[in-house]
Amino acid sequence: MCAAKELGKDLGVEVKFVATTWPTMMKDLQADKFDIAVGGVIRNTARQKSAYVSQGYLSFGKVPLIHKEDKDKYLTIEDINKPSVRIGVNPGGTNEAFVRKYLSNANITVVEKISISLILFQIVRMML
Repeated sequence: MCAAKELGKDLGVEVKFVATTWPTMMKDLQADKFDIAVGGVIRNTARQKSAYVSQGYLSFGKVPLIHKEDKDKYLTIEDINKPSVRIGVNPGGTNEAFVRKYLSNANITVVEKISISLILFQIVRMML
């Protein structure tokens, strides 16, 4: 969360991190639980209808986190979109929408307790 700390420094304010979830992030913002959400927040029309969404400061896409020994096994979306592949995804945001749209044949588990601070790991292949 270096970007948040740098922004706070530039604004001359102390940064306090507040727990939220993707499904409740917009409600939490509107309830004044925090002032700014930083890190992995995607610009979309639904969010722009109820809050100001700035231009992005970083460009990124969805990336799978895969076991190192399996790195050559999952090279394409088609390699991942199979019933034998288990995917864990955080609920209520663009990650879940992406997984449901493009990886619908995979074995999908919604993981309720993924911290927003882990957002760099966009799609997590679960280990049981």
